[in-house]
Amino acid sequence: MKQFVSFVRKEFYHVFRDRTTLLMLFGLPIAMITLFGFALTNEIKNSKIVVCDYAKDIASLQIINQLEASKSFEIERSILSHNEIEAAFKTGKVKLVIVFPAHFNADLLHTNTAQIQIIADASDPNTGTTLTNYVNAILNDYQKGLQETARQ
Repeated sequence: MKQFVSFVRKEFYHVFRDRTTLLMLFGLPIAMITLFGFALTNEIKNSKIVVCDYAKDIASLQIINQLEASKSFEIERSILSHNEIEAAFKTGKVKLVIVFPAHFNADLLHTNTAQIQIIADASDPNTGTTLTNYVNAILNDYQKGLQETARQ
């Protein structure tokens, strides 16, 4: 055990005496953490989405405007039918499709339970999940706004 302790002590002296070894020991990990911290991020910006709005009413337009105002989304275009959804994903440019059913506003006002279909590109599951969570957050904000106006 004495030999091991003396060996470790000798190596510490050598490492702290040599500037290049000291730089590699402490400088490189700090540089890598800093660089990779900026390079690797979960934040997604300007992701192209497509909207299929069968309702074309005030509620769906308000939600679409909130999506456009978000830094996370860029509405590529609007489509008119479910048949165009697969073609939109095949281009590889679109990561998410949001479908508003007909009578969306009426369902929202009368039953308080309107459904929106969110279809994510499954070729990149992490991005799809993140974008779906972003849309859900925007929808939750919209719903809270509706509840506040209903109370007044």
